[in-house]
Amino acid sequence: MVRARAACENGGYVAVIDARSHKLLSKIQLPTGSLPMGTAVSRDGKELYVSTGRGNAIAIIDTQKNELATTVPVGNRVWGIALDPGRLENSTPPTAHQTTSPLSI
Repeated sequence: MVRARAACENGGYVAVIDARSHKLLSKIQLPTGSLPMGTAVSRDGKELYVSTGRGNAIAIIDTQKNELATTVPVGNRVWGIALDPGRLENSTPPTAHQTTSPLSI
């Protein structure tokens, strides 16, 4: 089964969707106050990084277990996220970009 994951800001969760049938499979609830916005997947597909807006953290989802693995505090209002593929080539953790400064996690 091919799965897609979508940040659902209003519900505070990440939706797990069957990419072929477009049916909702499950919801991964994020910590209270999270407003999931941007997402980025690790190169190996095992982790999904989710910016939480006013939640002031990056949520890390274990995509094999479909559950929240941990959160990393990053400061105020982290809306977007991007991975630096050059750094991933050297097995260095991804970078989450805030408006003013990057953070390695």
